[in-house]
Amino acid sequence: MIKKIGHLFLVLLCTFGLFNNAKADINAAKRSVPRIALIGFDGSGQGFMSTGSGFAIGKNLVITNYHVISQYDNLSQPIILSIGPNGEAKRLKAQIKAFDKQADIALLFVPEGNYVPLPLSLSRADSEIGVFALGYPGVVDDVYQRQTDQILSPSRPEAFEGTVSNYVNQSPNGENVETINHSAQISGGNSGGPLVDECGRVIGVNTWRDTQNGTYSFAVSAKIVANFLKSNGVSVPIIEDKCVSAGQKATAEAENAQEKLHQLITDSETTKQSIIANQQEIESTKQNLKSQIEVLKIIIFSISAILIATLGFVFFMALKPKAITNSKTPITMFAIFIFAAIFGGAGFIVWKTKFQKQDNSNSVKISNEIAKEITGAVPNNSNTQIGAVPNANDKSSSNDDELLKDANLGAKYSCNFDNTASQKFQTDTSNFENTLNFRLSQNTSCLMGRTQYIENNSKLIRLRPSDKERALFVSIFDPKTNTYSQKRIALDSERFDKLKSMTDKIPRKTCGEQVKNQEAAVYKEFASEINSNALENFVWRCKPSQ
Repeated sequence: MIKKIGHLFLVLLCTFGLFNNAKADINAAKRSVPRIALIGFDGSGQGFMSTGSGFAIGKNLVITNYHVISQYDNLSQPIILSIGPNGEAKRLKAQIKAFDKQADIALLFVPEGNYVPLPLSLSRADSEIGVFALGYPGVVDDVYQRQTDQILSPSRPEAFEGTVSNYVNQSPNGENVETINHSAQISGGNSGGPLVDECGRVIGVNTWRDTQNGTYSFAVSAKIVANFLKSNGVSVPIIEDKCVSAGQKATAEAENAQEKLHQLITDSETTKQSIIANQQEIESTKQNLKSQIEVLKIIIFSISAILIATLGFVFFMALKPKAITNSKTPITMFAIFIFAAIFGGAGFIVWKTKFQKQDNSNSVKISNEIAKEITGAVPNNSNTQIGAVPNANDKSSSNDDELLKDANLGAKYSCNFDNTASQKFQTDTSNFENTLNFRLSQNTSCLMGRTQYIENNSKLIRLRPSDKERALFVSIFDPKTNTYSQKRIALDSERFDKLKSMTDKIPRKTCGEQVKNQEAAVYKEFASEINSNALENFVWRCKPSQ
């Protein structure tokens, strides 16, 4: 649950941050969007003004719609102004450098301009990508009841968001011009303004709108603008890579963050296992120190006994110097040395018995633990049987050969622990010399006739959870190399609970198709973990036996 909440938090955090980045890109693009105004007098001497929007494609070059400045030649004393935006250049005079009536685009030269150019994007925007119509819509001027002098003063361009519907090869007026149909709202005054994607790149020039219901807007594609500029010898920044939306970025960032979180959890589990191992090593060292102290006590006891006997003998000889000739003297000396030998020998026997018993106990303990995790069985102390071992309280299983007579068993194997090839981290295997013995049934995926494994690439594999830690035990027998191995792999709590819930449903001491399917489901679920780095890997070298 904590992981899921953390994942959701990361998604929301990444989404919030990336949408803020998209907003920053749009705000940056606004600084390159001036208002365009054509002012003059018509034939009757009346004042005339036509306004629109534009965008910079160079330091002193601006793109707008041709119809915004199309009346230039029909006016007396005409002036074209590039105004603002707010905080940028004020009213600057502009000149017509080139135009294309069919595409309805014009290039203006602003001698005193110092604009930051916007890049053109030639990649087609997906419907998942948000687009923004930037400019100076007349409807906003009307709402604020702006007068002429206010309209001709620098102001902040508006941004209306929408999505791209499709690209068509014909404009609304029937011209053979690639046009973008989109839903970002525009009105009179937006003409010539840029249609930009979430990355702040120009994908089109807003030119027409649906005057009947205002649902659709239309823009000349950036491809047409790029060809127009190229034909007029103007080089501009062009981007062909697609813009990745804030949502797509958020998803990618969240997935990356989730991977890092999962790695952090895995690392913490590994660190925890390392701490446990260190604690166990410290405890083992304590036990060894206690044992060594006991040995030291026994040695001191034995030496003390010998010294006491020796001092007694010396004292005896000092008090009775002539007793050496007494017939009882040899008997007395013999008794003293026997006394010393008994005490010294008793100390040695206690020491040897105690430590030999401890070594055997360690070896059997390690052997039992490994076999238990591999098969879920409790082995005999001398030879560990891989597979379900007969229950001593079950009369029907007291004789292993009797129990297995109907198991249709095949080859026997005897496996010796390979201390060199094994990768040990936590378990002390210095005294691990037990031999693993098992038999394959004719159905080779069943060991000892009742422990079900699955076959994968000719190997026999079985997965089980540890009952002492959050770890996965993987048992593998490879008949090609006659190698038996067991891996111990750390799992996080969620994956360990999943493993335990699946394996708890599998009946023990049973082979069969149903059990095999259950084992296969466990393998499929945890196949990725099997190939991860193991905390430990124990290896036995096997050979057929009689």
